[in-house]
Amino acid sequence: MSIISTKYLLQDAQAKGYAVPAFNIHNAETIQAILEVCSEMRSPVILAGTPGTFKHIALEEIYALCSAYSLTYDMPLRCISIITNPSTIFVARLTLACVAR
Repeated sequence: MSIISTKYLLQDAQAKGYAVPAFNIHNAETIQAILEVCSEMRSPVILAGTPGTFKHIALEEIYALCSAYSLTYDMPLRCISIITNPSTIFVARLTLACVAR
């Protein structure tokens, strides 16, 4: 399964009556641990990065990992970034656009 839109993920959850967990990620290990458990539970997931996340791992690396893991684990996946710095927001949009292709 590839990375999907938040809108699609939440609309499907609402229509079918299930919840979608969202977890803050901090590094590659937390991403992998979250996806392993959610895959075992057959649960879609939203992975969120905060400004503190980017002190440990580059934004581009997060999206690359999410893209790779979305192919490894058979589950709907969405990555979002919670950032406030305007220049970082621009990079996040650019990176997300590249990953979505």
